[in-house]
Amino acid sequence: MLFKKSITYFLGSVALLATVLGCGDENDILRNQVPATGTARVKILHTVVGGPAVDVFANDAKITGASLAYGAAFPTEYVALTPGTPNFRVATPTSGSVTGATILTAPLALEADKYYTLAATGTAAAPAGVLIPDDLSLPAPGKNYVRVLNLLTTGQSIDLAIGTSAPLVSNVAPRTASAYVALDPNAATAAYAFQARPTSTTTSLGGITYNSLVVGRKVTVVVRGAVGSAAPNAPAFAIVTNK
Repeated sequence: MLFKKSITYFLGSVALLATVLGCGDENDILRNQVPATGTARVKILHTVVGGPAVDVFANDAKITGASLAYGAAFPTEYVALTPGTPNFRVATPTSGSVTGATILTAPLALEADKYYTLAATGTAAAPAGVLIPDDLSLPAPGKNYVRVLNLLTTGQSIDLAIGTSAPLVSNVAPRTASAYVALDPNAATAAYAFQARPTSTTTSLGGITYNSLVVGRKVTVVVRGAVGSAAPNAPAFAIVTNK
């Protein structure tokens, strides 16, 4: 387990689940970000079921803006951090006379000029963490790319498909991401309707639509929640733009 509990009960969580859509090169999130050669870049996802808003720190420097809640997003781009093994700390926010409490800590190895997704997952009683490398290369520059990140807390492996078609990727285990799959950029009238299913079934867990005419996008379909639960803990989906 990447994270460790530092108090008896998990009281919070890290966050970054956002639907980031756009058209035109001006919406390339890497172009919009000030270059920081030699840094490591990190996105933070919060998919821990339950828990209040939190602040996130790296080596005691706060790296989030407003406190983050389950399903919230930070940042749109990537946080640039010094390579090495920074200690990530998640804490409930200090408010008035109430002092924030550290609830999770994790020293993580980050390499220069690499991109990562750092996901908090599991439940409030049993949080866990996953560090996923983000490969932003474009093997075929005229294509877009999609992968799925399985952060369900109930143990199912999943397939990702477009509508009821055959899966694009299959048997993606919990707390892992698939490889990226190439897709043609799609027309505004023909959004991709991504659907997740338990592996080797036709049962839909739900899905999300995505449309972008920008060539060279790389996105992640994040699947979170607990199968069989009602909202807000039911399976939910978001598109996270990596490139």
